Amino acid sequence: MNNEETVDKQINELDSSLASLIESFTALEEANGKNIPESWTRSMSAGVIKNFEFTFGVATKLIISVLRLNLATELVGMSSFKNDMILASDNGIIDDANTWLEWRKFRNRTSHIYSQEMSIEILSHINRFISDTQTLAARIKKYRGRDSN
Repeated sequence: MNNEETVDKQINELDSSLASLIESFTALEEANGKNIPESWTRSMSAGVIKNFEFTFGVATKLIISVLRLNLATELVGMSSFKNDMILASDNGIIDDANTWLEWRKFRNRTSHIYSQEMSIEILSHINRFISDTQTLAARIKKYRGRDSN
């Protein structure tokens, strides 16, 4: 599979994972305040966090693939994540490298969730992550000529 095919496949994967994240987060928001067992809410929260982890992984792989395609270098992805995000920001793929570095910190924390408070903190940022990821997807689709607007 060449780089262009990889990017197209990853765009589809991002669309799918983002849809799952939105669906699970919407269900969790709708369940809040309703009389459902706390164990269900915890399970729903865990599902949203898993969807966040997966969507973050797909998004960052897509960013790296687009950089490789644009810059025609295999060095992308071989240095630090921070350098790759700076390159992505410099090339207009993402708005701000620091935002994606923050998402990575949240992603790294998800494997160490030991308290409800930490889970709630991560969940409180999901809407912003969804927005940033939708912006990323729209930019890449426009660049690839797959703009649906």
